[in-house]
Amino acid sequence: MMNIFTEKQTEVKSMTDLDMLYDFRISTNLAAASYMAMAMKAHDETLQRKFVDLANQAKSADLEIKRLITEYGGKT
Repeated sequence: MMNIFTEKQTEVKSMTDLDMLYDFRISTNLAAASYMAMAMKAHDETLQRKFVDLANQAKSADLEIKRLITEYGGKT
C-alpha cells in the first residue's frame, strides 16, 4: 500500500474529554440559536412551539455541559 504522507508523517492528536465537551457546547449553542431563528420564521403556531421547545432543550443541554466542563476543571 502506498504511503500518502510523502514528506513528513503527521501525528493525529486525540481529543480529551474536556475538548469534546467544549465542542459539544458550541454545537448546542448553535442549535439553540438556529431553533429560535426557525421559530421566528415559521408561520404555523404548532411548528413555532416545537422549535421553541427544541431551543429550550438545547439550552438545558448546554447548562449540563457547562456543569460538566467545570467538573472536569475547565473554564466556562
